Amino acid sequence: MLKKLLAACAASLLLTGCVKPTPEQLENPDYGPYPFDYDRTIKAYMARTQPDPDSTKYQFLGDPIPMWNGIFGLRFGYGMCVIVNAKNIYGGYAGQELWFFMLRGDQVMETNSARVGGHPKAFARVKCEKVGFNLGG
Repeated sequence: MLKKLLAACAASLLLTGCVKPTPEQLENPDYGPYPFDYDRTIKAYMARTQPDPDSTKYQFLGDPIPMWNGIFGLRFGYGMCVIVNAKNIYGGYAGQELWFFMLRGDQVMETNSARVGGHPKAFARVKCEKVGFNLGG
């Protein structure tokens, strides 16, 4: 019974959380300031969770792309995808992860990550492909 209740709550949250912009909003979107220093913004964000941030390797897959996101409220910003390989607490590299970032100026508004080569429907991969990054495979 509890599982059914939780599933119903999750489904209603997802359904009510998705918002599409109106034609007027798409005609004149406010993406906010362009994230010119996106590499520094992303590295600073990632450094907060890395045991050895100076050794983290970044592969930026392009420049930030204007986008909107309608999950849990409508937001406009710039989508950016990065492959990150960071050291774990044992000092070895943990393996490549695909990260999706939604930026607005120097602010990180949203992130998602997925193991490179992992599930093809992983949220980070779907979002990166949605904004136009060619991930191959």
